[in-house]
Amino acid sequence: MRQCILTLSLCLLAQPCLAAWNWYAGDLVSYTLYPPDQLSNHFQEAIDEQLDYRIFYTSHTESPFSGLANFLSEADFNDPDRFTPILGATSRDTSQTVIYLGVDPRSPIPTNNAALNQWAISQGGVSVTKHLPTTSHTPHLLSDRPLLFQALSTEGWHPAVEIGSKWDSLLTGRHRIGIVGHASQITSVWAESTHPDHLFAGFNNWATIVTDHKGLLAGFRVNGEVPGTMILPESSINIRLTATASEPIRYIHLIADGKIIWSSSPNTTTVSTRVQLPISDEKYIRAEFLTESHRTLTSPIYFASEFYSEPFNDLSFEEVPQYLMLDGVLESLTILPTEAQARVLAEYISHTQTQ
Repeated sequence: MRQCILTLSLCLLAQPCLAAWNWYAGDLVSYTLYPPDQLSNHFQEAIDEQLDYRIFYTSHTESPFSGLANFLSEADFNDPDRFTPILGATSRDTSQTVIYLGVDPRSPIPTNNAALNQWAISQGGVSVTKHLPTTSHTPHLLSDRPLLFQALSTEGWHPAVEIGSKWDSLLTGRHRIGIVGHASQITSVWAESTHPDHLFAGFNNWATIVTDHKGLLAGFRVNGEVPGTMILPESSINIRLTATASEPIRYIHLIADGKIIWSSSPNTTTVSTRVQLPISDEKYIRAEFLTESHRTLTSPIYFASEFYSEPFNDLSFEEVPQYLMLDGVLESLTILPTEAQARVLAEYISHTQTQ
């Protein structure tokens, strides 16, 4: 199986001045350079669907960062108040598909899997896997760094998200893994605004909810916190569940450590309820909303204890060190006199971020 490394860093449009913490809905799609109007159609489709953002990337058969001119041309016609387009680039490797969000596609891309993960970490990026990693085959992905899993694609929900399956097993083992949708499946991200840095921070914080239909929108909080958060509960937790749907909501499940610990059958199109549940040694809790035709899953909210909290240390987007790339600096230095080259290079090498 080929591996497609997707690097995302650029939003090429100005953003709205007003910003507010909210759930922002969008998706991740691939496109090709031909026919030439496909990218234009993607932009219009996103606007028609009232998406807040869309992440574009080309297939691994095209050159890295291809389509930039086309993207810029389309971006010039876009109203930034409507949605945020983000461009990605791809390259090849082997093993499973891994997507990296929030990294610089202009930097040298390692070919070694473990090195790829460290490369993304050094730039404050987040990894998105098509298949859940394993301790034996892809241990480099099972770290305390942000990891997202493509729970939903055009092929439907991944079997690993079923209650008690592989996702729950990894979560019970205290691996922190959130979910996203892929290929026009909607992922809502809790963020300060639709600015790319804010969206990437939301992905870094695992603050996501995935649905297979925008006719089923849901909210989930524990002790006032959104999915992706790590909390230190006492003997019980307070849960807030909200949902609106185009057809009656048949079931709402709360899952902890691979088991349903609470369930409801509202059979209404709107839900707003509060639940208090006892907590002992559970590792996480997540929510599932079901109608006759559609499904929405949330990323987990994690429970830490005074004895075991290290894997859940939050590393916010702003706190991750940003390392300077020397290859671009060296290329720029070639136009300077020799003495100036030496002086500028010395300053870069002595900089703490470079070190």
